[in-house]
Amino acid sequence: MASDPYPAFRALREGFPLVRDELLGAWVVSRYADVCGALVQEGLVAVPPGRTLTHMEGHTHRAHRALVEPALRGRAVAALAAGASRTAHVLARRIAAREEADLFTEFCQWLPTAAVMAALGLPHEDTARVQVWCRGGLTHLGGHHHELDARLRPHLDRRRAHPGTDLLSVLCGAEIDGRPLSDEAVCGLVGSLLGGGGEATALAFASFLANLLDDPQQLAVVRERRALIPAAWAESLRRDPPAPVVLRRAVRRVTVAGAPLPAGAVVACL
Repeated sequence: MASDPYPAFRALREGFPLVRDELLGAWVVSRYADVCGALVQEGLVAVPPGRTLTHMEGHTHRAHRALVEPALRGRAVAALAAGASRTAHVLARRIAAREEADLFTEFCQWLPTAAVMAALGLPHEDTARVQVWCRGGLTHLGGHHHELDARLRPHLDRRRAHPGTDLLSVLCGAEIDGRPLSDEAVCGLVGSLLGGGGEATALAFASFLANLLDDPQQLAVVRERRALIPAAWAESLRRDPPAPVVLRRAVRRVTVAGAPLPAGAVVACL
């Protein structure tokens, strides 16, 4: 099961779209449409609770997400890609002359964190510290969110007084329903970007590299035809997602996969 869970996943989808897992203490949902429905159902909230985008519901989630999305389009994403490319070349040069290297700790973990830090306009010298925090994942940045907040406060003050063109300046000047974002809200969004764009992306990147290195023929094809890289990346995400299970808790009676679940029920979305 650990090395090849897909036959079990297929059996769940085909015969048990909603099943109780006593070890997990949750109701497991396996079909695509049912998972999509559960993830957007307002009666189901994130487990554990938090302040990042993945923990927000309804209008609050949509409003905060709309603030971040412009940074993932057009010239902004082109600048982010250019910064990531430069960082990738620096990291690759550090290990290129060696016979062996740990691609995960020396490359995959560093690249996304450094790219997000650059997009936010935060000091490069803080990347190592933040990268360690991001190893705890999106939820509370591994328990370091108070330290992150303290590190961010001086930068928030400077951006509010003298805004620039970086993403942190955009967030500091943003409003929701006519009201500026609080420092706590900005820190939460930064945590979402660092946690989600850090460790989750590092895990996805590591799986992508491992899948290619384990299949020299496919690696050769991708090297020769670079236009296939986006499709290869998408297939790697489908096959080995960085977050294979997403938990939700019912705050009231809900219907999942056509079945009623009581308040307090935990739902595991595959």
